[in-house]
Amino acid sequence: MRKLKAMQIKDRFLSNQVVNSTLRYSTLAPLIDSLMNELGIQGGDIKGLTQCLKPQSTSVK
Repeated sequence: MRKLKAMQIKDRFLSNQVVNSTLRYSTLAPLIDSLMNELGIQGGDIKGLTQCLKPQSTSVK
């Protein structure tokens, strides 16, 4: 009986952690996106994240 109660409490804590993490992420996502945009990093997909790593072509004419 004690183990069952302990498992129920753990599950409740886990579900609370998941909900809290999701809310925290959705609250901070716009701030992180704007900071990344200021640095020239587009976070929509992996191409956008790695775009800033490509060497810039500077052709001298």
